[in-house]
Amino acid sequence: MISDLAIKLAIAPQQLDFSYSSLDIITQKAERYKAPANSSNLDYDPHSDLINDLYDNLVAYVGEVIRQRIKGEWKISDLSMDESSPCKYPYIRPESKKVLMPINVVWQELIGLLPMNWRQETAKEIRRYARPNPIASTKLSLEQPYREARCLSNSPRLAKISKTRSILVSSNSILI
Repeated sequence: MISDLAIKLAIAPQQLDFSYSSLDIITQKAERYKAPANSSNLDYDPHSDLINDLYDNLVAYVGEVIRQRIKGEWKISDLSMDESSPCKYPYIRPESKKVLMPINVVWQELIGLLPMNWRQETAKEIRRYARPNPIASTKLSLEQPYREARCLSNSPRLAKISKTRSILVSSNSILI
């Protein structure tokens, strides 16, 4: 698939090294891509040519860039609601249980209104993976406010502030 991408976009195979700079090359070539059948047609949609001719190739390449960066592995999801409508799609699974979606990166670039930028969109997907889950990374302790209030109560002035804060916290929790 990747060799087909190099041929159809007229890119030297050694330039497709799964780096961010190779995504810049793909961006430049994809912006000017015309399928051979439409090369003489002046009124055409270049993104439809990319979707029809290179969608799978682009997903494979972008996915491989992501996979190598996060040291993940390819998986195929099966979200079939019933046997008559199978819904399978590729994704990248790192050691953590998060999922990275090269198909979203490719689709976003092909249907977006802005000029294509494969490097930027791929980097966004990788940053989304790297961003910690705020709920999972926060350790909530029921004793923490109590310990904090107890420490503040050692001085008379801070005890008053602590008592006011406890009242505000308890009244806010009622409203929520």
